Amino acid sequence: MRRDPKQTLGFFGTLLRVAMINRTCRTAMLMSLFLVMSCGTGEVGKTGTAGGAKATISGVPTTPTGVSAVSGDGRITVQWQPSQGATSYTIYYANIAGAAKKQGEKIPGITATSYDHIGVLEKTMYYYVVTASNASGESSPSTESGAMVQTIALQAPVNVAASGGDGKITVKWKEEPGATSYNIYYATRPGIARPKGKKIEGIKSFSYQITDVKKKTMYFFTVTAVNTSGESPASNESGAMP
Repeated sequence: MRRDPKQTLGFFGTLLRVAMINRTCRTAMLMSLFLVMSCGTGEVGKTGTAGGAKATISGVPTTPTGVSAVSGDGRITVQWQPSQGATSYTIYYANIAGAAKKQGEKIPGITATSYDHIGVLEKTMYYYVVTASNASGESSPSTESGAMVQTIALQAPVNVAASGGDGKITVKWKEEPGATSYNIYYATRPGIARPKGKKIEGIKSFSYQITDVKKKTMYFFTVTAVNTSGESPASNESGAMP
């Protein structure tokens, strides 16, 4: 019995359509599997996932940690740990807790991981936060740290010695811990230099040369130390002639 050619063609056509459908399904399944695997590894495009959440990569430095404020004589030293990616740091400070970043003063452009804050007021509390910066922006502020300025009661300078020659007198003394400057008092009579003599103030070293003196005249000198808490008692007196 001969098969009708149309029936034969229809049978093979059906087989071909079934094969094409199966191939399309397999291709779709493979594509789906590829997409699932790629999404899981973050290799589709330039955006990946981490733990089901979209991963975000930022160039902003990490927030500074280990911030501490330590009080000293007339200053407060603020220290912190380096932040990854930071090129500079900014300190924010205020006299009210929690207000440093929003309402406080700003000290930008710090390249070290410590800063001596001078010019602070005695018996006043200061609160500090630190941020890290680079070309991408500024980090969130650190935890806050506070400190109050402490002053050191100064003692009278010791080892004061005056020596003359060549129409001038040089006065030397030993450094006094906590002093930020020194004053010299001098007169041509002993015992009156501090209350009635001439005064030279704001000396930053531990010796000073005086040229405003007359030859063949005896001069008597005392020295005091100075910081934000005030002026020390006068040193022992020392005399010399130009």
